[in-house]
Amino acid sequence: MKTNVSQIPDYFLRCSRCGWETGVKSYILQCPHCGPEAFLQSRFPRRPPSKNLSSVESDFFHYTDWMSFAPIQSETPMHIGCIPGNGLGRELGLENLWLLLSCFAPQYGADMPSSTFKGAEALGVYSRAITETNKLLIVSSAGNAGVAFLEIGSMLATPGIVVVPDGALPIMMTSSEPGAVSPLLIVLEDAFYPDAIRFVDEIVGRFPEHLVREGGAFNVARRDAMAIPFHRAVRAMKRLPDRYFQAVGSGTGAIAAWEAAGRLKEHKECPGGPMRLHLVQNTPFTPMVDAWKAGSRTVSPMSHEEVHDRLKRTYASVLANAKPPYGLTGGVFDILTDSGGDMHAVCNEDALKANALFKRHFMLDPCPEASTALAGLIQAKESGQISGREHILLHITGGGWKHSVKELGKRPYPNRRTFSPDDWEAAFQTVENYLSRMAACRTGFRD
Repeated sequence: MKTNVSQIPDYFLRCSRCGWETGVKSYILQCPHCGPEAFLQSRFPRRPPSKNLSSVESDFFHYTDWMSFAPIQSETPMHIGCIPGNGLGRELGLENLWLLLSCFAPQYGADMPSSTFKGAEALGVYSRAITETNKLLIVSSAGNAGVAFLEIGSMLATPGIVVVPDGALPIMMTSSEPGAVSPLLIVLEDAFYPDAIRFVDEIVGRFPEHLVREGGAFNVARRDAMAIPFHRAVRAMKRLPDRYFQAVGSGTGAIAAWEAAGRLKEHKECPGGPMRLHLVQNTPFTPMVDAWKAGSRTVSPMSHEEVHDRLKRTYASVLANAKPPYGLTGGVFDILTDSGGDMHAVCNEDALKANALFKRHFMLDPCPEASTALAGLIQAKESGQISGREHILLHITGGGWKHSVKELGKRPYPNRRTFSPDDWEAAFQTVENYLSRMAACRTGFRD
């Protein structure tokens, strides 16, 4: 696959808490003064060109001027859809409902290869790691992000390591055939997402000179890339929405949308707004909803056993993040407060009803997270929290998985190893062997 690295955009990073700034293009994740207490945010001193709202572009790479990294382009298309809600909106009593489609739905102009908006995240993070560090990227995932990083890594012939619990294995499929240089997939048996995080913590501790974390929400490239679908929606709507609905686990995608809206207003790019955020979680895994409703900046801790128990009873399980970036400066609490927004908790039954409602109106099978978001929108409308005339943007963060498998010829990812809970030492040895093999062929990484 032919690829090329674009010129790094003109940007600098600013700490959302103390105002510290840097223009150095390096793989920095946190402010040296505030650390994990605040987000760094990308700032663009000059107004990016070609942002005329009269022209609607669905191609991900059309919006590279808003990215704080050098995006690696390939021959593989990645388009984002945004369509009016029409019949669904009428049924819900919403005159100006729009659907942002970060999924695989070619019939609506969306063809994200991983079928989720995690494909944008993966491209952004890989691009930044390749251009700003000589280490291999390592990622923990509950499922969707793992698929995206395997797909993008194989497409770019880039090494990396993806760690997932065994429950995610059925969706670990890609359309890009991995070559000699491609990501390694590690599957942990009898595990959940927190176990994958713990594994990555330990493996990075063993090989700190060779591995670099994806960084989660602290990685500005992740947030800027995840903001691209929002830019696409603003172009389609020709304005900022009054309300933005999205299901959240960490809330990173919502933070990305809020930061993008702020930059658009700062550069006087579009009318509309102010935009209120409505973030949705699926009971019983609702740590951020619980904290928000209690007026607290702190998410209550959960024991390992409680996390596992709640996960087993949650329909949209990929939203289950026990330690989200909620209370730090620039985090979920702040963006909800600043936007005058709210959080919603929806049960499995309501999410499933929303799933059926969506499929009655669209030729698309939404992911559980998207159904959860729609259920939150229905809840807000029925409670009188939103009016029928407001401009509503509902982010469908994934869908069309089965269609993508058939249409793109996806196959189970072959470069993988599975390990039991008692066999982590063997997993560490596998990682060490992989690092040795990749050291001789730094394809895609700078020397």
